[in-house]
Amino acid sequence: WMGCVWGAANHDLSPLAALSRKAAEDVSGTPEAIAEAIGGAPEAFGGAPEAVGGGLSREVAEAFGVMKVPSPLPLVLPSEEDRSKLLEAVRWNVRDLQKPAFAALWSDREFMLQAVRLDGQALTYASTEIRMDRDSVLEALGQDGHALKHASEELKADRELGLAAVRQHSGASEKVKRTCSKVVVDALREVAGIEGTGLAASTLRGDRSFVLEAVQLCDIALRDVEQTFGDDRGVVQAAVRQNGIALKWASEALRNDKELVLEAVRQHGMALKAAAKRLQNDPEVVHSAVTENGNALQFASAEIQADRELVKVALRQGKRKALHFAAPECRADRELAMEAVRLNGNSLEFVAEEFKNDREIVLEAIRQNRKCFRHAAADVLFDSSVTPENPIALHGSQAPIFSVMSDTIEDQTLKLIACSMAGTEHRFELPADTTLGDFGSRVAEVAGRKVVFLVFRGDEMASPFDIHKPLHNFV
Repeated sequence: WMGCVWGAANHDLSPLAALSRKAAEDVSGTPEAIAEAIGGAPEAFGGAPEAVGGGLSREVAEAFGVMKVPSPLPLVLPSEEDRSKLLEAVRWNVRDLQKPAFAALWSDREFMLQAVRLDGQALTYASTEIRMDRDSVLEALGQDGHALKHASEELKADRELGLAAVRQHSGASEKVKRTCSKVVVDALREVAGIEGTGLAASTLRGDRSFVLEAVQLCDIALRDVEQTFGDDRGVVQAAVRQNGIALKWASEALRNDKELVLEAVRQHGMALKAAAKRLQNDPEVVHSAVTENGNALQFASAEIQADRELVKVALRQGKRKALHFAAPECRADRELAMEAVRLNGNSLEFVAEEFKNDREIVLEAIRQNRKCFRHAAADVLFDSSVTPENPIALHGSQAPIFSVMSDTIEDQTLKLIACSMAGTEHRFELPADTTLGDFGSRVAEVAGRKVVFLVFRGDEMASPFDIHKPLHNFV
């Protein structure tokens, strides 16, 4: 019973549900033992529904004053129709399995097989016999590798099941693979019977094939075997091909291996952090790293961080902090600052202070992300032309070009023709008081773009800071 209550905390079961589960497994205990197990706190069961009587013996229920029943209530197997309804409930929320309505099914192999196929975590609520059933556990692992921790101790020592737990995550997203680190470690430890870290007391000592297969499935497996296999180039290479970050568990000698490090940073740029110092100063290695992840620039040497061309490569990834990791002279480079904010408006936070008061740089930044206004200087915020809705493109922007010609001006109406570089003409009839900004918005709308270049007579390029001027001034 003490194990039951302890297990409740580890399997997200309420103490009541845990006791009900044990009762269903026909495990007996005295009220005194139960009271000791939960620290003499019968209120833990307060407010329990009467329906729970099917999972608690009379003496247990009466010992805590949960209910008064004349005799133990038998566990009744539900009908086929009810089984289908209960299975549908599991599909939507596997935790429903802990409810008393399911108590009679915890030992039902057929039902639990169906449940673990829907959600591997259903194994949590299965009876001891089910958790000792290899087929049931294998089905659970096929749906969720984490279910390994709910298998019996004997099955945790099964090599095939351990690898099945790892394999289930082999095609998962990066985020899911990070969450599976514990199950990978468990697979390595439990399959091998390891206590503590390392492989000193393990039957896996020297079992390279198991480790190699494990790291090919999930790179994090290298973490717990680094003392034995961190210097094995084949094992480390297999791991970094899965995730370059695994380079951090390689030996110092392998972190100084340029070919291996190149593989790692091409897979994940941030692996540059684990590379040897000399390779953090290698332009080829750093170029590969920042091409994959611009933020990897932070791990490059000071000399590389001052390399203008490599900084430009890092900025192209659109990472907000890429410019932050560049040398001060690069942050003070106007061209680099403009490129950074065009790719990620929040990079405005890291440009030199003088550029936070530069209307063009701030305008490009807020066009990319209107929320980055908070990083601009106060003076710029009072300029009404510095707005994300400004339709006139800045020099260097990627936007279509339109030549604007006046057709006629009559009856207070402007008749204009905007001709694209492809020769397509768009005709507009506008009120005489139309502003440059209003006209720019109309042209951008027909072009299907947010901003456009407008070229007027004498090849005069419209400025985005003239959007409030009357259009007739230009035509």
